[in-house]
Amino acid sequence: MSEWSYIIGNLLENEKDFEETLDFAKQMPFDPGLAITTEVSMSKLRIFKNTPLEKIYPSGEYDPQKMYYNAQLMRLRPLLDDAGFARYRTTTYQENPSLLANVIDQRKHFLHEEYLIHEAERLKGQEVYFYGFGESYSKNKLYFAECHPVCILHDLEHCDVSSMDNIPVRHIKDVFSRSDGQILPVVIFSYGAYIIHRKLLRDYPQLTDKVFVQLR
Repeated sequence: MSEWSYIIGNLLENEKDFEETLDFAKQMPFDPGLAITTEVSMSKLRIFKNTPLEKIYPSGEYDPQKMYYNAQLMRLRPLLDDAGFARYRTTTYQENPSLLANVIDQRKHFLHEEYLIHEAERLKGQEVYFYGFGESYSKNKLYFAECHPVCILHDLEHCDVSSMDNIPVRHIKDVFSRSDGQILPVVIFSYGAYIIHRKLLRDYPQLTDKVFVQLR
């Protein structure tokens, strides 16, 4: 998963400062393969006593509704182009920023599904490894119905499943314990695909072509 953190609710900042922060958020690298688990977290600026910032910080409280709206805009900014983003900078959403939560969730799913369709077309007719045979596999395997899976990989300590949909199920160590293990694209079916990606990167760096399937 990707995670970016920002500090908001700063009375020293003006609207120009916030626009610059939005521009920065727009430029952050965004991977549609990990769209579902990409998180943008917000923290309210906290002033500690007897610090230089305390001496110059103005009195008063940041409007909590405005802070929430700005936080939602920060989460939405990497997901849309300029024209699409402008649609949500209206009074309706300023007064009801919670409406943006569904917009953000739907947009993430749209981008991830678009990514899957593109990747399925790229791998069409090719031999691949599938990784994982749980709920994500059951729900999303049809995206890759025109691929030719050599086997379904797993790293479970105990596994009684030997095949799934007439595809052999094998522990990844058994597949790559020999030097002749094929180097093929890996389609990872898991809501925790990024964690699996990190494990593969560490233990099997030769598997460089990975597709992340995270749709629920």
